[in-house]
Amino acid sequence: MMTRTNVLRVCIAAAMFAGATGEVNGQVPWESPQLLAPATASGVSLMYVDYGLRPNDGTGMLLMWRRADAPRGFGLRIAGTLPQENDIRLSGGIDIAVPMYEHSVTFPLDVVWTSGFGASYGDYYSAGLPVGVAAGRVFTGDNVWFQPYTSARVVLEGYFGADRPDESFGLALAADVGIDASLHRSRVIILRTAMSLGDRRALSVGLQLSPGAAATQRTAGM
Repeated sequence: MMTRTNVLRVCIAAAMFAGATGEVNGQVPWESPQLLAPATASGVSLMYVDYGLRPNDGTGMLLMWRRADAPRGFGLRIAGTLPQENDIRLSGGIDIAVPMYEHSVTFPLDVVWTSGFGASYGDYYSAGLPVGVAAGRVFTGDNVWFQPYTSARVVLEGYFGADRPDESFGLALAADVGIDASLHRSRVIILRTAMSLGDRRALSVGLQLSPGAAATQRTAGM
């Protein structure tokens, strides 16, 4: 049985390995930045993303929608960039999370399994299946809510098209660090930022509109 200590060791080892590697290609990785944590809120996110395809290149927008607060429900996402050569790169997919551990007196973090499926179009076609873990913790005050988190994942990818790599399949390793923050505990508007490292190099920043969070809070207070 995997203990909580072992889970943390796996996360740290994967993050360190991912940070030491990293090849850049002409694709937009559909799941990066992953932006999925134990308490990711439901709602719509609009993010500016720098995918780091080349210096000063590979920037674009990411649109995300989540049905329910993680780890319940699922999320949908679609992204696009316009590199300097004017060849548009697109990606999209669905993500899911499954509860693993809740924080306690002896264990300070909430942990979830993460997965999903998506595809991208760039120099060629690719499809990817990520499997990993995300760990974080929610902190609240009188007028603030924020969640720092980290995640690590392995992505099994398939490549298609005339310009695909020599191999038809590959593995990518990546780790994310991120923060979701709101100036009100209702979380109606959330500032989101995250960075992917390793075989995924991406930086995102944007806002999430989560009107359902306020309704949930009002219901809980009745």
